Amino acid sequence: MGYYSDVGIALRGTINNEAVANAFDALGFELKGWCEGSFLYIRNGVKWYDGIDEVDMISSWLNGLDQSDYRFIRIGEEYGDIEDVGFFDSPFMFGVTLELHYEPLCDVQIR
Repeated sequence: MGYYSDVGIALRGTINNEAVANAFDALGFELKGWCEGSFLYIRNGVKWYDGIDEVDMISSWLNGLDQSDYRFIRIGEEYGDIEDVGFFDSPFMFGVTLELHYEPLCDVQIR
C-alpha cells in the first residue's frame, strides 16, 4: 500500500555519479530515450517520498545541477499533484498534458 507516482527525469548529459546511477537502478527507472547527448528516464508507479534513501540521493543530486541541465516531473495519484522542476528543453518533447475526457451515455443527435 502507499501513494505512488510516475516520475520522469530528462538530463543533459549522463549520470556521472555511481551512487546516483545505482539509486536510479534500485528504483527501477528505465532509459526511454537518448538523443543529442540527452537522456530520458521514466519510472511509473514508484513510491517517491522524502526519507527513502534512493529518492533523497537523486533529489540531492538534481538540486546540485543547474536547472537548465535537467527537468524533473512527478505526477502523483491525486488530481493536481504535479511537481515540475528544472527547465531543460530536451529533444524528447517531455512534459505533462491534460485533456478533456468523456464517454457519451446515450446517442447524440446533431441537428
